[in-house]
Amino acid sequence: MTIENSREQIEVRLLEFLREEVFDALVTLDEHTPLLESGFDSLALLRLMNFTEQHLGIRIPEEEITESRIKTVRSLAEWIDALGTEQQTGP
Repeated sequence: MTIENSREQIEVRLLEFLREEVFDALVTLDEHTPLLESGFDSLALLRLMNFTEQHLGIRIPEEEITESRIKTVRSLAEWIDALGTEQQTGP
């Protein structure tokens, strides 16, 4: 699996999760949707952190969360992919 495929797979899983568990059905959500402007809040972030650990096996360090990392599904998927690689290979 290439890094690009991994990021794309994470992106698909994140979109499914966010559509089903976080956002109202009226919110149009794709990889470029600005999450914070669409209602992504602290509760959604906690749910996301639980989802990534439970379903993707990747822990999101709370102290590393920045607005730019959770700006869109694409930026989030890229960050989670990088975290997964880092967690597999070590610091």
